[in-house]
Amino acid sequence: AMVQSNQWRQRADYVIRELLVKAVYRMWAESYKTEQLCLIEPYVSVFKFIACACNPSGTEPAECSDVFSSEITTTNIAEYCCFADVTCNIVTSAGVLAIRKESMEGLDAGCHKQQMSFGFSGDQIQNTNRRRQISASTCNDYALVPGTAGGVVGQIIGNAFQVQGIGFLGTGKSVTVCVPIDSNVPTCTGKYDILDLSKGKSDKTPGPPLFATVTNEGGQLCAAVTTDGETSMLFFPILRTKNGLPHVGFIGQVVKAEVKITGFAAKEVFTVERQAAFKTALAQVISNGVLSADDIVLLKICDVHSNGNVGDCTAVYSNRRSTGAGINVQYQVQVSDNSGVSTSDVRNKMTGNSFSRDFTTALNTYLTDGSSISVALAPGSVKETIVTASNPPTALTPRH
Repeated sequence: AMVQSNQWRQRADYVIRELLVKAVYRMWAESYKTEQLCLIEPYVSVFKFIACACNPSGTEPAECSDVFSSEITTTNIAEYCCFADVTCNIVTSAGVLAIRKESMEGLDAGCHKQQMSFGFSGDQIQNTNRRRQISASTCNDYALVPGTAGGVVGQIIGNAFQVQGIGFLGTGKSVTVCVPIDSNVPTCTGKYDILDLSKGKSDKTPGPPLFATVTNEGGQLCAAVTTDGETSMLFFPILRTKNGLPHVGFIGQVVKAEVKITGFAAKEVFTVERQAAFKTALAQVISNGVLSADDIVLLKICDVHSNGNVGDCTAVYSNRRSTGAGINVQYQVQVSDNSGVSTSDVRNKMTGNSFSRDFTTALNTYLTDGSSISVALAPGSVKETIVTASNPPTALTPRH
């Protein structure tokens, strides 16, 4: 008779089910692990820089030599597909890329993958011991933008924004990039007052200014740039000199003064655009257009505490104030020998009875953002003096 050699029993069913369950759990575990790595990795990249830069012993473990490499580190944040038959708008927290349909004409159909990354502005900063710093305390620490003919012509004012995979466009195609400004970066508006973008070099440090037509859209610098055929393009938001040459300090007669501005909301940013409006309005009021905004230099921007006293006021420039009581702005008017006005003319205008009222009216006109602010001259602050090479504006003693 035939004897059945293999029989299915409940035990075998349990073993197979256990194998299946373990396999499914393992698959879920790998999925969750991958998800968590994607979520955590951007933070890990930041923490590595902080841990290495803040090591109190002054020595770093071997891993920090890689962290503090010569190149700025970028962290991938998103990937997108751009299709040749539609305009491609990619919006991320680190920046925006817009590729118009016209720039993709003639390209192969299908997905053209774009990868968005950002780097940290602090990666570029080194202290006197050549140790990397995550942040810096003075605007000069961020003055890293080279000129085409040499020297430093500007500073970075935010993190780098990198677009990878853009090489499919080839050369000479127009794309729009928007890079956020970091309002916590101190700005040397006495040296650099023109908003622009810088294209990163091969070592991922800032290159010369692009001299692009830039618009500030909600705290992001946006400009049309031209592709160069490279697979990756890196951009920095910057401030630069008007002529693209290294800053040369003024030597000659000046009038220094201080005004208190009220009417901004608490912690509202005294942006580069508002600083430009301040200088334009002041030049108009004190000289009827003979002087220009280029003749006005902002020396210090200080918080005013609720009790009316001036808060922290250092020789570096701060864009932000911490209270709703107002800001104090210290400035100097540079009067050249051939300017057509004298320092006494400027002093008389600023000490006149109508100066604060006229300046308030002009500043609100030039702000054009719906602001309603008031300006008041600080009593006894108007002084005529001479600036020499040995006594530049940045050498002023900080007030506290």
